[in-house]
Amino acid sequence: MAIPLRAPRSAAVLKPIQLQRKSTYKDPKLWAGLLLFVSSAYLGQHTLSSVGARTQVAVLVNDLTSGSRITPEDIQLVGVAIPDLTNLVTDPLTAIGMTVRTDVFAGDLLNVRAIGPGEFRSIRNISVPLRAGHIPAVAIGDRVDVWVTPSTTGMSLPGPSRVIISAAVIADIPEVMDSASDSSVTLAIPTKQVKGLVQAMRDGLIDLVVIPIQNDVDGAQ
Repeated sequence: MAIPLRAPRSAAVLKPIQLQRKSTYKDPKLWAGLLLFVSSAYLGQHTLSSVGARTQVAVLVNDLTSGSRITPEDIQLVGVAIPDLTNLVTDPLTAIGMTVRTDVFAGDLLNVRAIGPGEFRSIRNISVPLRAGHIPAVAIGDRVDVWVTPSTTGMSLPGPSRVIISAAVIADIPEVMDSASDSSVTLAIPTKQVKGLVQAMRDGLIDLVVIPIQNDVDGAQ
C-alpha cells in the first residue's frame, strides 16, 4: 500500500516571519510624557521656592479700637509669603507708640496707612458729602487732604479754596461709587478737627485730594 506523501511547504511559507520592531525613541507619546513630567517637576520646585521666600512683617496680637496707642505687646513679627509688601509694617519700632486710625483686629497685618502719630489719640468718624465729578478713586486706609471752597449758598462769602484737614484717613466708602453721581465717604479725623469740618460742610463745597503712597509714608515717619 502506497503511503501518500504531503507536499512540502513552499519557501514562502517556511520563511521566518519578520517582526517589525518600532523604535521607542521615535514615539511622540513617549516624548510628550517626558516633557510633561519635567514641566511638572519644575513647577513644583518653583512653587516650593516661592513658598519658602518669606518676609517678616508686623501682625497684630490684640484687637485695638480707633485711637488706641500701639504697645510692644500688641504686635509681633511673622513670616509671610505675599507678592506686595508696599504698605505693610516690616519694622515694629516704626509702629510702637503710634495710634491706630481705625478699628483693627488680632491677626491683621499692620498697614502703614492704618497708623498715625501719637497726637491722634481721640479719633472720630464723620461722613463727608462729595459732588458728582469730584469723587476721587480712594480705598479704605488712604489718606486725603480735605479742601473747602466757600459757596454763595452757604453762610460764608465766596472766597479761595483752602485746606482745612491734612492727611485725613478714609475710614469707609460705599460699595459702589459712581463718579457721575453725588456720594459720600467716611473720614477718621481727630476730635478737635470735627467742628471745623462740620462748619466747612455747611459753608461750602468739600473736595478730597488723595495723598500719593510715597508721600503718605514719608509724612508718617
